[in-house]
Amino acid sequence: MYFVLLCVEKLTGFEKCSVPLWLAWIYTMLFVVLGWVLFRAENLTGAVKYVLAMFGIGASGLLDAKAAYYMAEYKLFFLLAIAASLPIAGWLGKAKEHLDGAISVLYPVWIMGVYAVAVSFIVKGGYNPFIYFNF
Repeated sequence: MYFVLLCVEKLTGFEKCSVPLWLAWIYTMLFVVLGWVLFRAENLTGAVKYVLAMFGIGASGLLDAKAAYYMAEYKLFFLLAIAASLPIAGWLGKAKEHLDGAISVLYPVWIMGVYAVAVSFIVKGGYNPFIYFNF
């Protein structure tokens, strides 16, 4: 899939266009996620259904009962994911001279905490999303 995408970009001269950085990022992430769908689906029909559902085609709406349940159940993790996606490192870099000692102590603690939470969810869950267990 990525080979075809690169060939189309080369043939159309897309790489020479000046596209805003945010638009190029969205374009790239769209094709990365679509590529992951191919590994997630059991067959090509399932992949097409999955992609259509991602865009709301053939789905039961934007928010059904199952989605509402997951949003309520995992709201803390959604909020943490949003916070983790912010450029906190850049913000802390500006205040580094004031927080240098605290960062060097808290960073390993933070990484170990995230690791412990991830391992606990893997152990707790019956479904293992590790792709190579499917082959």
